[in-house]
Amino acid sequence: MLALAGAGVLGISTLAGCTPLPGPALDPLYLARSTRPPPAAPETLSSAAVVAPRASSAITGAREWVGRYRDSRGEGELSLALVRGESSLSGTWKLRTGGGGPITGVLESGGKRFQLRMENIAPDCPGVFDGWAEISETAFIAAYHGKDCAGPVSDGQLELRPR
Repeated sequence: MLALAGAGVLGISTLAGCTPLPGPALDPLYLARSTRPPPAAPETLSSAAVVAPRASSAITGAREWVGRYRDSRGEGELSLALVRGESSLSGTWKLRTGGGGPITGVLESGGKRFQLRMENIAPDCPGVFDGWAEISETAFIAAYHGKDCAGPVSDGQLELRPR
């Protein structure tokens, strides 16, 4: 029975002009014809199909930033290590004197500002700070407010530049 089924597949394949073997390089009927199809021409884009650059050229990728913070509690030095995507950012922030943690952001609908969240994961004084940031090729400017173990923090500002 198995031999009969195998002969049937081979007979149907031969009648159809093809074989059950994979690919033209192993196809004995293809080799018997000894003609090859012409190679495909490389695809090119017509000028109508070229995609125009986006109006807002987002700066994406990993980057380190250094600068200063100032808020209702004082001021000091700060560094950020960020990965920026088209509509989000994530990374870590760290104060020179201690403290720091994750930073995340989502681009607002207007496309200019990120809504930020910074968490201080220092065990002695955890906290959460929310705000916004505008990022260019040469500056990271932000405002924030929040609360940590010592109470509310207001009027926060970040001014950073790429490292």
